[in-house]
Amino acid sequence: MSFLGWELIRANEHRLEREFEDLQLKQANARAATAEAYAKKCEALLDHERERIDSERERADRIADALFVSSGLPPASTTGVTEAKAIAEESKMAKADAMKEMAAIFAESWDDITAEEALEENSGTK
Repeated sequence: MSFLGWELIRANEHRLEREFEDLQLKQANARAATAEAYAKKCEALLDHERERIDSERERADRIADALFVSSGLPPASTTGVTEAKAIAEESKMAKADAMKEMAAIFAESWDDITAEEALEENSGTK
């Protein structure tokens, strides 16, 4: 009977060891999940702060560019330079379109003038 008692105690110890290992594994998984959630929160906070800092930097750049432009200097920030180039390109395109329209109007007027001159010459020569 002592041999059977020893086996029962040993089986019970094995069962308790497995339960303890399962409990440790569950705790480790819970800690890992908590750490992942905390890391996600930290990343979200960092992203928010980066966006806030970028918007403040852009605001400061715009203020500095406005001061430069009011002083007759070109904008210095990358945002201001990019916007200035875009505005210059739009102005260039608008000027080109206006020049085309003026050329078309002038061509029509020139055709009318030459037609009138031709009529005057024809009526004057008869």
